[in-house]
Amino acid sequence: MPFQLSLEPDIKKSVKPALDVASLASLKVLVAEDDKMNIKLISTIFNKWGLAFDVVESGREALDFFERETYDMVLSDIHMPDGDGISLTKLIRAFTDTAKSRVPILAITANAMEKDLLEYMAIGMNDHILKPFSEEKLFETIISNMKTRETASLPEIA
Repeated sequence: MPFQLSLEPDIKKSVKPALDVASLASLKVLVAEDDKMNIKLISTIFNKWGLAFDVVESGREALDFFERETYDMVLSDIHMPDGDGISLTKLIRAFTDTAKSRVPILAITANAMEKDLLEYMAIGMNDHILKPFSEEKLFETIISNMKTRETASLPEIA
């Protein structure tokens, strides 16, 4: 197949639109993640965005922070020591204070199986971010869940 090389850069592919990180300025996020590399990645991105956030490395720590502080969103790994992301979500959804119980919870997971993702949504998580993730994907998922926070319908927890 004959083809011709172009000396002109393909601008459409090389230019990414800037993320509107200013829209996240008032957001405070709790990050529950035990993997050091993921903590470093999320911290680097959130610091770049100027986001207020706390990082904890276990489910127990996450619940302790969540009880003491007010967060606009929780990013939770599924598999952590001392309480996993599923247990954490169930405990958060059981709060009687609806400002706390309705906070968006995003799973951070490498589990890409549809049955797993459906389980996370069924227990009360709002969305998921698959590992490894890009800055753009993280931003898009956070933004889409900020917009639905007030209108989100949560499943009944058994």
